[in-house]
Amino acid sequence: MKSVAAIALLLMFALPSFAEVNLVVSNGVLLGAQHVKVNGNLYTVMFVDGSCIQLFSNCSSTRFAFHDLKTAMDAGQVLIDQILIDGPSGQFHSHPALVGGCEGAETPGFERQCAILTPFGFDVQQGLFSGSSAVNGSTGSYIYTQTPVQLNPYSNYMGLPVTFAVWEQESPIPATSMDFDGNGRADILLRTDNGDLSMGLMNVSGKISDISLGNIPMEWKIAGSGDFNGDGKADILWRNMSGEVAIWFMNGAQVQDWTSLGKVGLDLTISGIRDFDADGKADILWQDGGGTLAVWMMNSASITQSTILGTMPGRRVQP
Repeated sequence: MKSVAAIALLLMFALPSFAEVNLVVSNGVLLGAQHVKVNGNLYTVMFVDGSCIQLFSNCSSTRFAFHDLKTAMDAGQVLIDQILIDGPSGQFHSHPALVGGCEGAETPGFERQCAILTPFGFDVQQGLFSGSSAVNGSTGSYIYTQTPVQLNPYSNYMGLPVTFAVWEQESPIPATSMDFDGNGRADILLRTDNGDLSMGLMNVSGKISDISLGNIPMEWKIAGSGDFNGDGKADILWRNMSGEVAIWFMNGAQVQDWTSLGKVGLDLTISGIRDFDADGKADILWQDGGGTLAVWMMNSASITQSTILGTMPGRRVQP
């Protein structure tokens, strides 16, 4: 697949985020955010006042989204990098009192700083839990490491106003089979008779952007599209006249990677791309000339299971 690989390398860019961070803002106050990516997973986070007992079912560690110092610190760094400093116009960094629970950041002596605490562990014997704080402030932002904190309600921590970061992992965002940029709108693949491939990306106002993907030799046919890696964006499944199958992993009109799945006998045809095991990732349906159906359960470019579904003589799978 040298020719396809060459095109893929020309189009490859940095790995994308799963989805754009969506800030939750009410009356100018930042209450949290949706689609926040931490270590490859998407979360919703809300900034909430209260005690660990009140917010996490008597401070049960099973309610914590993260369970060790490293991941809690990673989450805190993401808060700073994706939400606070890089918020619209940077206002939530330069005015931390505009962050939910951080109204006390205007307290004399502690102006313009607020600690946002992500809990990760609980010591039952000592009655203490551990957390990592993202300290947000125009005079400096940093991650504070492991810190035991008393269970009882409090109004400040480390001498700073404090709020909890309450994290909830999101389910994978389902992509339509032709939504290549993850904006919830189906896009269009176009190909000429000589192999020139282009993509029409649809935006929120219904306008289309026509973007060239280069020339792909005609021995390669598009077998379909679906979200194979669960990033909320459709990918392209290819099949060569020799039987070789390959996936282009897409980020909009960018090919971020491609992988060959090997050769499959031409007596088998690709009959559909569906999510058969409800894991948020597309699978591949096959059918042979006698009507036998089989499915490849996919996890990105890995075939996790191959299952024969049965035989339907004289009937073909419909799109």
